[in-house]
Amino acid sequence: MSLTQALLLAFIAGFAYFSRRFMGDLYLERAIVLGPLTGLVLGDLPTGLAVGAALELIFIGAADVGGSVPPNLPIGAVLGTAFAINADLSPEQAMVIAVPAALLGAFGELIAKAVSTVFVTAAERYADRGSTRGIAAMVHLGNLVHFLCVAVPAFVGLRLGNEAVRHLSDAIDGPLQNGLMVAGAVLPALGFALLLSTLSTRPLMPFFFIGFLLAAYTGFGVLGVAALGFMIAAVWVFQKGGASLLHGGGGDADSADSISIPRRERVRIFWRSFAIQSAFSFDRMQAIGFTWTLIPWLRRLYPDREQRAQALRRHLTFFNGHAWLPGPILALVSDLEMQHSRIGAADTAGTAGAAGAHTADAAEGTGPAERRTPASGGPAEPDRPAAEDTAPAAPEPRPRPDTAVPADDADPEVDAAEEQRRDSVKTIQGVKGSLMGPLAGIGDSAFHGTLRPLLSGISASLALQGNMLAPLVFLIPVNLVHVAIRWISLSYGFRLGRRLFERLDQSAIKRLMEGASIAGLMGVGALVGTWLAIDTPLQYTQGEQVIKLQDMLDDVLPKMIPLVVTMAAYWAIRRRMNSMIVLLVLAVAGFGLGALGVLHAGG
Repeated sequence: MSLTQALLLAFIAGFAYFSRRFMGDLYLERAIVLGPLTGLVLGDLPTGLAVGAALELIFIGAADVGGSVPPNLPIGAVLGTAFAINADLSPEQAMVIAVPAALLGAFGELIAKAVSTVFVTAAERYADRGSTRGIAAMVHLGNLVHFLCVAVPAFVGLRLGNEAVRHLSDAIDGPLQNGLMVAGAVLPALGFALLLSTLSTRPLMPFFFIGFLLAAYTGFGVLGVAALGFMIAAVWVFQKGGASLLHGGGGDADSADSISIPRRERVRIFWRSFAIQSAFSFDRMQAIGFTWTLIPWLRRLYPDREQRAQALRRHLTFFNGHAWLPGPILALVSDLEMQHSRIGAADTAGTAGAAGAHTADAAEGTGPAERRTPASGGPAEPDRPAAEDTAPAAPEPRPRPDTAVPADDADPEVDAAEEQRRDSVKTIQGVKGSLMGPLAGIGDSAFHGTLRPLLSGISASLALQGNMLAPLVFLIPVNLVHVAIRWISLSYGFRLGRRLFERLDQSAIKRLMEGASIAGLMGVGALVGTWLAIDTPLQYTQGEQVIKLQDMLDDVLPKMIPLVVTMAAYWAIRRRMNSMIVLLVLAVAGFGLGALGVLHAGG
């Protein structure tokens, strides 16, 4: 591997992870994308497809949810594919390298999220000065750190590990080689088990076995079973009441509650919302990305630097929602900030008017109580002060809003305005805090837990057949849904305002989630019955006849061993066993049974 190829692959790995931070969760970092891309760079696309698909199936259930740090797929996919090509490894053998590389690569993400706390703290100092450019600089620096924490380890691994892996591959043969292949082949059972734990409920679990049996007995294929699953899910949803997510309202009611923000600003918020995970840190998570999304709108609402600083500071507090569904919260917060700015503007205007009247009176040497009104009812004429009293008096300074005012001198209008401002700030923070959790729950289960695994499983099955379109079969549909969901949720947030969540039909959401789970469970069952390739070579002689144990098992239930391994991993996950421990047990058991000749990969 040349230096140029190593640099290019390291850049690809870093950019794929960077895209999660600044370009929306486009899933460019998935193994089904990076494996083939690495193969394309190194001139061996078929190996890239096979290795990328195998690694995708292992980590098909892994997702970056909340503050968790899953295995680093960019590092695992790039290193595993590159070493497989250069050392002539099988996909199963490559997994023994790719999986540890992905697990170790997670430390890079840990470092990036820890370092980003420094940039969020620095952003607060810029917010105190009302400097939006300073906050933007911290966003980009944080994203650069996230890029480097993946690109640098990938480059070091590619340059230093290539020869070592080649020599190790040449030294491994016989039982050790078979053990490594079985260990690599058995690991996807963990990914399937993680998916089952996410999707399954007791009433829906039979759909997993339906998908498995269809694949095992009929050779229907993952794509065919998934298509059938979608149709069954559609029938299920419509028989239970349909898929309309909104109920009631409409017409004048919606128009009355719509948010009057210029379309140009809405579009700007939409595009900037892709960067909501920028400079992701452990303490504030998406806070700085949320703030960066609103910066142009806040700058327009608050030309006064002090008011803008207050707005920036209140959004640099903890926030963590789903990367695809920030739209409703952004829409509501944008509207609330506009209302808050009007409170401040009205108060400022009132203060300016009062100060002007006070100054005018002082300039004439008289106050309102000193004016004389003629008996004729004509205009009041002030007394003529002496010459030495004509110098204008300095206006009394207006007390700061946060300064205590004696009860006798308190202005009821000022107190009311200040109370209104405080209530407005509480409302803004309350909307963010109360909505981010429910929306994240919907997004994580619907997209991370169902849509992405289902599409990546279909794509992986195509890649294992050598189909070069497999990465596009994953990327294009998942991101069409992504962009559509992002725009529609934001648009409905602006259109319905605070009535959006009143109009949401919770039962329809539940029906859709059940339908998605049905399709997902059938797809996972088909993956277990098709691509978990483990069998046993054990046989014995009865008289003159050689009887193979695998044939006996197939007569009872085809693909019995893959099903048993998957259900054992699923049982361990349901018992709250750490997934890394399950991974280690599968790898060690697979290696041992493979080396002893009990199991064989590729059945």
